[in-house]
Amino acid sequence: MASGGKAHFRILEDIARDLSGDVNFPTCLDAAILVRNTLRDPDANLAQVIQAIGIEPLIASKLLRLANSVIHNPQGERISDVGTAIGRLGFDIVRTTSLAVAMDQMLKSRN
Repeated sequence: MASGGKAHFRILEDIARDLSGDVNFPTCLDAAILVRNTLRDPDANLAQVIQAIGIEPLIASKLLRLANSVIHNPQGERISDVGTAIGRLGFDIVRTTSLAVAMDQMLKSRN
């Protein structure tokens, strides 16, 4: 294998090693702030909240996971859309979760 091929192989090994642990997708703090500000608006409707959450897929996936957890879904009726998750969780939990996801990502990216 040529030296260039060995270098490429080492790069691939490094990438594989990095991906073998927890993969963090940097969450845009602006997205969490947008969710918070949208939820603060007394005239905001569900479609606006869904749109704000849709900017950051990691926040949306965390909300869906939380909405499908045993504590919020004791009947076991799984959902897969953000609007239903918001309805199930309520605006306060959505706001808190979106900010928690952003802070968690900021802490992990610092390391």
